[in-house]
Amino acid sequence: MTMLPATWTLSASAFNWTPEVIRAERTTSELAVGIVADGLTDVIELEAGQTFRTFPKPVNAELDAFRAQLTAVGGRVSIIGASLDDSTPQGSRLSEDEREAFLLPQLRAAHRLGAHGVRLPFGQAGEALLRRVLPTLHELDLVLYEEIQGQQTPDTAPVAAALAVIDDLDDPRVRVLVDISMLMPSLPDSYLEVLGCLPSW
Repeated sequence: MTMLPATWTLSASAFNWTPEVIRAERTTSELAVGIVADGLTDVIELEAGQTFRTFPKPVNAELDAFRAQLTAVGGRVSIIGASLDDSTPQGSRLSEDEREAFLLPQLRAAHRLGAHGVRLPFGQAGEALLRRVLPTLHELDLVLYEEIQGQQTPDTAPVAAALAVIDDLDDPRVRVLVDISMLMPSLPDSYLEVLGCLPSW
């Protein structure tokens, strides 16, 4: 079988197993490990809030147990889908200190799991928080991906402003991730040509 280009990572998103999570016949951790154990891929992308009971401050014991189970079946984690609260349950806006305190444990958890990056909804972090967490991203060797979805296009003011922030930061630890699954009915022909080397299941 032809190999993928060295710069590509083929992974499966555990989010796509959400219907099984809802059925609750297995724990979310068991489902995630099962993606690899079933031979679909050896690299998975996780949703932190869906996978770990101790979210948003995952404890080391839970993280280490999951990583050991995943490693045992030959798997690893690529990206962690992080989450960022902007408001309290009462509706008041969180301070930047509080937002940073909510995100930092997730960054450390991603590092502990061996992930190379975390992703957040595009533009949600904002410039102030991105600048605050940059030193931690460098320390942990992580990339924070801001994920564009749906109708978010560069010709809209909010997207353009967020892109300008990333451009101004000019740091490889903050990048844009484009979710093509929500933007087009099929992959581009050039992608399909490369993916033609993959087995069919």
